[in-house]
Amino acid sequence: MVTEGNHEKELIPFFMPSFRAFNARWRMPFRESGSSSNLYYSFEVAGVHVVMLGSYTDYGEDSDQYQWLQTRVYMRNVNPCGAVHITIGDGGNHEGLATRFIDPQPQWSVFREASFGHGELRVANATHAHWSWHRNDDDEPVKSDEVWINNLSQSRECIEGSDYSGRKILGAP
Repeated sequence: MVTEGNHEKELIPFFMPSFRAFNARWRMPFRESGSSSNLYYSFEVAGVHVVMLGSYTDYGEDSDQYQWLQTRVYMRNVNPCGAVHITIGDGGNHEGLATRFIDPQPQWSVFREASFGHGELRVANATHAHWSWHRNDDDEPVKSDEVWINNLSQSRECIEGSDYSGRKILGAP
């Protein structure tokens, strides 16, 4: 599954809507997930609910995407002890790579790197997924970060109370 980026955006104003070629080539399950746009959607795989958000469509509080996301989150009764967010992007902006980060690094920010590349999420089963970041160096993808993500929604720490201090994301399947 994919989401749009700046390379898929057509720059022909007044003649063609943006992402026309992307929408023709990459048909995502947006209708099945209740979305009104191919640029954001969700799907189920191996017991995991994956949400793909679009950064090139309106995401303000009054937008269709924001309202759709609120509906999806409330419908799923998301457990904050088991939610993991992975954000990648900014490598293709016209200013160049983002090299300035908040300092000191927040505890929730596990890995930061100013590079071009792509991410891969492999869902192994209902309890384990593997995320890897592949930096593009000299036209060769180089794995520069990876992590196993464990579903903690049924863990003792999450069931016995609201203290989420036992939450971890690293581990092996």
